[in-house]
Amino acid sequence: MTFIEYLNRHRVRMASRMLAESDAAIVDIGNACGFESLSYFYKRFRQIAGLPPRAWRLKRAGGR
Repeated sequence: MTFIEYLNRHRVRMASRMLAESDAAIVDIGNACGFESLSYFYKRFRQIAGLPPRAWRLKRAGGR
């Protein structure tokens, strides 16, 4: 695993936690986790988590 892969996985874990624990806007969560571009955040989140951030949040909320 490269450093960039590790960093993106760490950022997605942080974003996942924030998506589950807050109602903050997805763009704000992406920025807070270090993603400078919303499109890059969506791309990496989907690649790592298997769903886009909004779908992940909705799925998580449905499981509560």
